[in-house]
Amino acid sequence: MFGFLIGVVILYIGSIIVALVVGNNQYYGAKEELVVLFGSIPMAMAFQVLTTGILGGVIGGISTIFHYEKFSILKATIIHFLVVGSSFYFVSYINYWIKHDLITQFFSNMRVILGTFLPNKEVFYFYPYTFGSLMVYLLLFLGGYITFWLIIFLNMRIKINKVNAALKKKNKN
Repeated sequence: MFGFLIGVVILYIGSIIVALVVGNNQYYGAKEELVVLFGSIPMAMAFQVLTTGILGGVIGGISTIFHYEKFSILKATIIHFLVVGSSFYFVSYINYWIKHDLITQFFSNMRVILGTFLPNKEVFYFYPYTFGSLMVYLLLFLGGYITFWLIIFLNMRIKINKVNAALKKKNKN
């Protein structure tokens, strides 16, 4: 439940930051494409609240992997990164926070390769395929992930050092 609430809070803080950065004195609660899909701003925002809340819950849940003593910190971090990264990408995609170019290109290629009756690419939200948009997304996500990971890691290291100092002091007495 706590992870769900954190996800929603981060959604709203992020949308306020976007409104401030864009700078045209408007609040963007949801992307226009999502509003069109749901037919109204409140429904689009409700969908975003639900999906980011679930994302927060997933991130909170997978974070318990660091308490699993059989995993090294490296193995736990890799698993955590893959789960958080794929979950965040999925939520970003369905909320139209990122371009739909790679998925559209995939379906377009699959239709041609397999010769199936998949819908034409015009059915999907389409941008021209760009590898650069994926790289920008990955760099931004990786930067944010590393920043949060370092903050948590350093915080845990400080706590461990305090416990070790207290144990050392207790053992001297």
